[in-house]
Amino acid sequence: MSTTKLFLYAGAGALALAASVAQATSINVKTGAWESTTTTTTTGMMIPSDMLAKLPPERRAAMEQAMRARSGQPRTHTHKYCVAQKDLDEDQWLKKQDDNHECSQKVLSKSSTKVELDTTCGTAPQTMRMHMTVEATNPENVVMTGDGQMQGGGKTHIEGRSHWLGASCAGITKD
Repeated sequence: MSTTKLFLYAGAGALALAASVAQATSINVKTGAWESTTTTTTTGMMIPSDMLAKLPPERRAAMEQAMRARSGQPRTHTHKYCVAQKDLDEDQWLKKQDDNHECSQKVLSKSSTKVELDTTCGTAPQTMRMHMTVEATNPENVVMTGDGQMQGGGKTHIEGRSHWLGASCAGITKD
């Protein structure tokens, strides 16, 4: 899985966080269909130098060039998902973010409208640590910001918005 996709999953999971902790923190968000748009900007080398050193020279040069080309360039991802009452009741945000990476969150503070947390995803040598703030601005809108660092030294900034589409999840498939 790419580092960019790992950040996107972490961001999407954080955006869904406000909905998923609603019962425990009384955050007033609605169940049903949601859409999230997340913009991620990375800088620096996102792959640790010791991993790059193991690549054949041509492949390493191509990877380094690709990372330099993407550095500082925002990448936006939009997806739709469904938040069910079961998701609220079972703290789904503490579970896997995708099939390949386990993410853990430590909630630093929470109120009826805001959650601040630290997230760690992946395993060495591709561990990502992020500090995120998720805020339910009203029952139908959530905003998220986060700053993180890869073990290899690359940094990321993520901003996202989620909005409620409606009570019905018809037509929304699981990612």
